[in-house]
Order: sequence, then structure tokens, then C-alpha cells
Amino acid sequence: MTLGDHLYVRRKGYAHHGVDVGEDEVIHFTGEPGSKAGALIQRSTLAEFAGSGRVEIRPYERALPPHEVVARAESKLGESGYNLFNNNCEHFARWCITGKHSSSQVNGAAASGGAAVVSGAAAVGGIGVVAAAGTPGLSAAGIMSGLAAIGPAGVMGGLVTVGAMPGLASAAIMQVALKDDEALPAGERTARRVGRTTSVAGATAATVGGVVAVSQAGVVAGLSAAGISSGLAAIGGTMAVGTGIVVAGPAVAAAGIGFMSYRVARRVSARRRNQEAALDADTVDQADLAGGAHAADDNKEALVAESSSVADDLLQMLTVGPCEMLADLSANTGDTAGVYTVWYRDRLVSFGRAGDTRETKPSNSKQADGVRGRVRGLTRQPGKPLQLRLEMSFASDWAASTAPNDQKRATDLLRTQGSCRIVRFDSGDASAAALATVEDRLADLLIA
Repeated sequence: MTLGDHLYVRRKGYAHHGVDVGEDEVIHFTGEPGSKAGALIQRSTLAEFAGSGRVEIRPYERALPPHEVVARAESKLGESGYNLFNNNCEHFARWCITGKHSSSQVNGAAASGGAAVVSGAAAVGGIGVVAAAGTPGLSAAGIMSGLAAIGPAGVMGGLVTVGAMPGLASAAIMQVALKDDEALPAGERTARRVGRTTSVAGATAATVGGVVAVSQAGVVAGLSAAGISSGLAAIGGTMAVGTGIVVAGPAVAAAGIGFMSYRVARRVSARRRNQEAALDADTVDQADLAGGAHAADDNKEALVAESSSVADDLLQMLTVGPCEMLADLSANTGDTAGVYTVWYRDRLVSFGRAGDTRETKPSNSKQADGVRGRVRGLTRQPGKPLQLRLEMSFASDWAASTAPNDQKRATDLLRTQGSCRIVRFDSGDASAAALATVEDRLADLLIA
């Protein structure tokens, strides 16, 4: 996850959305759990945003610069006016990232509801139109005369017409729900195009299929007046019900086939994207290994001499140099690259390194992690290995904590008795060989 990402967490029946604003914090539209009454745009920790779910990232092909995304999110802090249909958490996140105020959840629900309404209205309205168009009433004679009056080519034309109109209406709803958006990734845009196309194809196929079913279902086969009347009666039990089924079928097919095709295309795209990412990572790893092997062969003796001196100096500063209490680390942690050690009651519980994030986020250096930011993040959200070291090696302190879970218990301990030693340097000041040597020696000092 990086600054300005669109984050979401899947929950029962819906997904909750927010914007990554750095420092392991998220700005999102949220209220009391289980209720949106009084919901506000607020800043929360990543852990609070995630709850018991897994945080995922929604990709975009075109997005505003990260610092602008964060500025837009922060400009709305404290605002209310939550509305499920036109101002929900997804509306807010997409507005921050693309400038467009939309929600795929609402579009999908609206399309499903619209298709259901069209289907129901088609069944009832279609029967009404047929009953009124010819000889009034829903008798066999009334339905047949109504179909003949509607159609451009007699009864069969009427049957096609009353089925095609609601099918096309349902397909039109799908065109809106799955409309193209240039900000979305190519895979998502392709999936939406598939959904739009197949919704029209589904409506057309269902209209033709309804006519074929009528011609084959009755006692009298074919599309003569006797064949159509017996086919409708066979499909629905009565001619009126059969007419309603044939009329509603294309609307249901347009929505159902369109959405199903869209979801399948999305899954295929996601699977292909994951495979390509894995292949790219493997290629890069192999190239790095090959390059590293050549460098080691060419410069082995020089690297050993240089890294040994640098490693000794780094190790001295990281183990016996001045300490800083973890509780004193400020929120503004923009910093250079470096290495660090974390201590609890003068025993080493963690160590690591961090890159210079100012080089990758120059427009928002206050939010950059750097090495101090990495240490502060470790304190606020300690990982499972660090939690286990504290629990096993400092059992009495661990048991004395009243925090509600293991992560918060570890955070409490680190903030009360934890300290750190940080060595900062600009890129290139410390060789990779020296850092590897330091980490090997620190691993020997780390408590089990």
C-alpha cells in the first residue's frame, strides 16, 4: 500500500472504502459500527479501518497525484451528509482519487433493482397491453387478437414485440451500470465492455428463444394461431401467465447474462494480472541474482575490505550508541534511509532497514516514512514475530497489560519501556555488503 491508494475491506454484503493518507492512517466516511447515522469523514488507523477484514487495493489506470489525493481527502475531514445512494464511502474515495463522484456498489444495486422492476413491469404491463390492444380481456381470443394488433406481422410479430421492448430496456440499464470509465484499469474496462455486449445479446437470444419455446411447447407445433395459443398455455398453465413469462424473459436474461459475463471477465483478468506480476517478479529476481553474481566476482576483495570497516562502525552505533525512547518519536517522521534496532529493557527485540522515501514521494515529504517512520510504524502496529518475542521473554510485563488484544498489548509495552537506536545515511553511504554483515551480527543478538 502506498500514499493515495484506494483501499477497501470486504464485509458482509458490502465493501467499505477509504483513502491511504500515509503514516498507517486512512481517511474514510464512517460512523458507529452497524449504523451510518451521524457518519462523518474521519481519520482512522489502518487497523481500525480493517477491523477483522483484509485490506485490499483498488487499482486505477488514471489517478490524481498522491499528494493531491491526500489533500482532497483532508479537505473533507469532519464533513457529514452520508447517503447510501449518492454520498457513501465509495463515492468519497473515488472522488478523492479520480475527481469523479460515483459508486460501483450503488450502480450495481440500481441495475439489479432496475432490471427486476423492468421484469415485473414487463410481465404485468405486457399482459395489460395485449389485453387492451385487441378484443378486450384475457380470454384466448382477446390475447390472440391483442398480439395480432401489436405485431407488424400478425400474432408472431406481436409476440416478438412485447418480448423485445422490456429486454432492450433492461439492456439499456446495464449499459449505464457498466458504463466505461477511463480511470479504471484495462482489465476492468474490458470486463465492463463484455457485460454491456452480452446484456444485449442475452435480451436478443431470450426474445428469439421465447418464440421458439412457444412454437415447440404446445400440443400444436409451429407458429400458427393454434400453435401460439397452445404453446403459451403450455408454458404458463394459462395463456395469460404464459404471455407474462415470455414477455419478462428477455429482461431477466439481459441483466443476468450481462452481470454474469462481467464478473467472469473480471476474474479472468485478475488471474491473468496475477500471473503476469508473478512472472515479472521472477524475471527481476533472476536478473538481480545474475547481476549480483557478476559484481561479486569482479569486486569481491575490495567489497570485503570496505564493508568490514563500515559494518563495525554501524554495529557500534546500533548497539551501544545513544538511545531514543519509542514514545518520544514524533508524528512528522519524514527522514532519510537508514538502519535501526529496537530494544525492550535493554534487550534487542527487532531490527531492520528502510529506504529514503523522500526520493519516491518528493511532493509530500512530511508523509514519507524513512527510517524513523518505519520505527514509529513498527511501534504502532507490531507484527506477530515481535509480539511473540515480547510475550515469551517478558511474560510478567505481558500479563500485566490490560490491552484488548496482542497487538495493542505489544504496543503498550514498547511505548512504556521500548527504545531505539537509529543510524541515518544517504543512499550509497553504506554498502549492501556492510548492511548484510550488520544484520547477520544483529540476528545473533536478537532474543529468541
